[in-house]
Amino acid sequence: MFRTVVVSLAALAMGCAAHPPPSPPPPTAVGSSGWEGFFRPEALNAGWLRDKGISLEPTVVARLLPRVGKLVMVGAERRSSREELERRHRDYCASAQVRAWNEALCAALEARRCDTQGRCTYRHVGNCSGLLQAGRFLTAAHCLVSLARDAAAKGASHVLLPGTLGVKPRRLALGRVVLGKRDFARHWVSAEARPLDVASVTLVAADGASVSSKAPQVTLGPVPPWGSLTFLLGFPRAERRTAEAQRRHGYALNFGTPAVTFGRVVEANRLRHPFCSVDGKQEHWQLAASCPRPPRKVGPGYVGVITEEPFLSSYDNINGFSGGPVFDARG
Repeated sequence: MFRTVVVSLAALAMGCAAHPPPSPPPPTAVGSSGWEGFFRPEALNAGWLRDKGISLEPTVVARLLPRVGKLVMVGAERRSSREELERRHRDYCASAQVRAWNEALCAALEARRCDTQGRCTYRHVGNCSGLLQAGRFLTAAHCLVSLARDAAAKGASHVLLPGTLGVKPRRLALGRVVLGKRDFARHWVSAEARPLDVASVTLVAADGASVSSKAPQVTLGPVPPWGSLTFLLGFPRAERRTAEAQRRHGYALNFGTPAVTFGRVVEANRLRHPFCSVDGKQEHWQLAASCPRPPRKVGPGYVGVITEEPFLSSYDNINGFSGGPVFDARG
């Protein structure tokens, strides 16, 4: 778990941006927000937000939450120890509330096959986040790329959509997948003209009908100004984070259930530079005017454009948030 600067694509769902302030806030206002952690949406009442110094109406999150879904990806078989799988089962499946969001994972853990030495085989289940928009589920392409190629895996996977807080999630099958990026073999750099890590998939109800969103569509807007509030809605997972570590660091994280994390825009990319891999390593990124086009092989990886339209926001991120929508204070 770490505090990081996170890349968010402008092509993902972005709320309306507030009017720019007369002058940017001081850098300390960005770097020390004090908003570390992942918070349960039902905790976001007016008093809680005020105490945290977060200028946000709680109704904004409540209105958006039914639109944010969890992509449950059922994959290949993997190996692990009996002890580790039993620990995961306690984390994900002991609570009825948590298990409701992790039923497929719990079933896979309970169906594990172990030998006499405690070495087990089990079906891997991962998840990403996404947004229901205009009858399609928008998420990250790297979450759907393997499902688009594997009909059996796609058939076993699904999306969970919440109704309102306290309502059991609705399980929906995956329909047609459209990928904005297909090439993930080059350390996130692609020869495609606009290599956006964005995808969409139609959702299919039990009666075979496509699912549309009756709620008002989320407004897509420009990148908010530097220093302004952002928040991310999604379904984080913290497999390697113990209960003691959560207590020590103040993370109110309930495994795989809806959560919100807060940050600020730390780079609005006014110069419109592409986001570039500078040495082929996934961790070494920067905004660069002179980014190789087409990508060029350097050592084991590639250098080149990752995306043409980035902005940077300083919120906590972790597995499971991939594809989740980023909003401004107006939603």
